[in-house]
Amino acid sequence: EAGQQIGEKLASWQKEDGRVTGSDQSVFQSIDFERDAETTCLAVLCWLKGDEKAFHEKMLAQRGMKWILSNCGHLFSSKSYLIVFVLKTLFQYYDACQFRVDLYEESTGSSADWE
Repeated sequence: EAGQQIGEKLASWQKEDGRVTGSDQSVFQSIDFERDAETTCLAVLCWLKGDEKAFHEKMLAQRGMKWILSNCGHLFSSKSYLIVFVLKTLFQYYDACQFRVDLYEESTGSSADWE
């Protein structure tokens, strides 16, 4: 339940472009853009572990990942700990998406055609 509350608070901080702002604290003592990236990564990881509605219906994690991916050039020129954190988030997101595709294919007996 605490995770759900944190996920909802993070959702209220998500901007239209997908980034999550509003945190005045940082795990890595990041500031400005890097703190937004850190907070967005933490939010995506939270939503991936949380309620399915946050992942599917509200598209919170997808919007967060879109912002992360659209800022990779800036993120990968950041501090090494942030690069590692961004990569972890990318891998977790990919795993979550692949898991859902596998479930779809298993439940329907057909291949997911996303084109």
